[in-house]
Amino acid sequence: MENFQESLLLETQDGQDDKALLQDFMKMYGDADVSKEPKEDTNFAIVVPKPRFCVKTRSDGGEKIFLNICTAEHIPAPKDISDNELLKLLNSDDPSQFRVPMSLGEPHAEVDKSGKGCTAYDIAINPSFSDKIDKNNLFMGFFMSVIMEGLDNKYSVKLSREWVKLKNKRSMGFLQSQHIRSKSKPFIMEMDSDNAAQKTSASSSSHRINSESVSSAKSVEPKYRIIREPITGHPEFLSVEVELPEIRSGKALTLDIGEDCIILDSRSKVYHLSLYLPYNLIQQDCGAQFDKQSRKLTLTLPVMPLSVGD
Repeated sequence: MENFQESLLLETQDGQDDKALLQDFMKMYGDADVSKEPKEDTNFAIVVPKPRFCVKTRSDGGEKIFLNICTAEHIPAPKDISDNELLKLLNSDDPSQFRVPMSLGEPHAEVDKSGKGCTAYDIAINPSFSDKIDKNNLFMGFFMSVIMEGLDNKYSVKLSREWVKLKNKRSMGFLQSQHIRSKSKPFIMEMDSDNAAQKTSASSSSHRINSESVSSAKSVEPKYRIIREPITGHPEFLSVEVELPEIRSGKALTLDIGEDCIILDSRSKVYHLSLYLPYNLIQQDCGAQFDKQSRKLTLTLPVMPLSVGD
């Protein structure tokens, strides 16, 4: 490799552009096009989370473990529910209906105040949810159980359910940067009903709310319908149709699409929809169309295929 670098240097001194020379070399020995700059992956962002508080616990082997609870704006907030709603979900057959978006960082070795080695994990969540668990013991307890299950699934580390929130310590060690998937904000295309493609399916799931007058003082959840294609097996894509009778233009809407969730808001705060899906989405291929005549928003959501072994 050293000889190759020296030959390049000698030839470029004769006046040949070094990038052009490298291009010629790659044409001879490979098909890479070095004239093209590497594309930035806009679906992810490298973020250093902000520290909020630190929790101390132990692994099943007795090792001291610190959980740095931190925040990142890139992570969406979970659906805002009351204490009673959370209790009902916890007592239901499917408590996983309430999901907390978070980013679990890689473990990093630290030294505690006594000079002994320990391990720290950085758990990043949305700032507003951090405020909520900081003031609400019920949500804090639920959140800690979710963290421990998540760390077990991702890193095979089993933690004691006995933990303590440290009063005078916001984090153990320095928080590590995390590669966090950014929220996808697809452009909402406006269209007329005459140009809308008709979507049909033999099976669909639907959700309805009681009809009520829309108040600008409080957002309401709009009516929506989810259609899957194909109707059996693992879907290739989902189509979500949302009825927005009080909206006249797609410019009045903001839409975030996460790995497995949709967050829709109207700028006037008339509507709010937080929808969690049982599938991971191909975010960069998702699309949205708003029909000005029917006042309906249609989302086309390609689904990640099943991996081998699923």
